[in-house]
Amino acid sequence: MDWKHITIEDKPIFDRFFKQAKIELSDYTFTNLFIWHFSRCTYYAVLDDFLCIQIKATGQSPVVLMPIGQGDIAGVIEELEDDFKSRDIPFRMRAISNEIRTTLEAVLPKRFVFTAERDRFDYVYDVQDLIKLEGTKFKAKRNHLNKFREFYDDRFSYHPLTHDLLGEVVSAEIAWCEKRNCDSQENLENEKRGIIEAINHFDHLDFEGGVLKVDDKVVAFTFGETITEDMAVIHIEKADPDVRGAYQMINQQFLEHRWAQMKFVNREEDLGIEGLRKAKESYNPCRMLEKYLLEPLP
Repeated sequence: MDWKHITIEDKPIFDRFFKQAKIELSDYTFTNLFIWHFSRCTYYAVLDDFLCIQIKATGQSPVVLMPIGQGDIAGVIEELEDDFKSRDIPFRMRAISNEIRTTLEAVLPKRFVFTAERDRFDYVYDVQDLIKLEGTKFKAKRNHLNKFREFYDDRFSYHPLTHDLLGEVVSAEIAWCEKRNCDSQENLENEKRGIIEAINHFDHLDFEGGVLKVDDKVVAFTFGETITEDMAVIHIEKADPDVRGAYQMINQQFLEHRWAQMKFVNREEDLGIEGLRKAKESYNPCRMLEKYLLEPLP
């Protein structure tokens, strides 16, 4: 197979397949793949009108994502399996939705085992819940917002992400990384590189963002995009850890100002990180998008 390394110029190819498929999973956006291509080598190939994506993280064997397209998916998977076999690599497929799992079990019966990967499940929320933060279950979030408003009062402001703010956002990311010692943590350093690269290609990518300032200084920023007709996905959300309530405020303000017309928001996965899981669960998701790992039966 002719695997090609992902570049910004490949975006129209990915967009064509993703828009046709209308998949809710956060893995299937070009922005997501582009941001994380520093921490994992990402390749693609178009096979029988299916987009095939191969990912290789440092120190790990390659995996493919669920093929995206229309037609004989069984034949495509068999060709992918043969490609991996020819390279003497164990065949694995990741980020398989419930719907595709059901399809594959029907067209390729008794060939594969499917394992739910809880650490990779996407968290989906009702947008209005996160804007209004009503009821007992959101009391703690309201308290953070109220403290932020009380302390910063007329000193804070929200802005949509525009060209004139890009440099300030990059500076805010660098400052965030200095506080978190990103240079000693490979995953955070690669995330920083991906964020800066995405900002540098702001005109070419489809994301929209929001910026929170205090005393005219960026203390939080976020960006995301539409993933289906009624769902947005949040790719990045960062806030100064020394500014209490900044995370809650940028979350609420971005949804209120940009995504209020959407029914749902996908805030991606927690990767099994305890603190991240606790934070995502604290926002009371309305559902989880399950993802499965496919492996051949022994």
